[in-house]
Amino acid sequence: MEYSKEDLIEAKSKILGYEENIGTEESKKIWEKNAQFWDNAMGDEWNVV
Repeated sequence: MEYSKEDLIEAKSKILGYEENIGTEESKKIWEKNAQFWDNAMGDEWNVV
């Protein structure tokens, strides 16, 4: 069975809980939600400011 690109994009948005083209504010919210996980995963040697 083959799926169209549109079918795959729709399935992805349902799984991830957001649309393909999200705005800047929504992107920031998603980033902040995941920032602590990535900060912990990368450790101190990757936290260069």
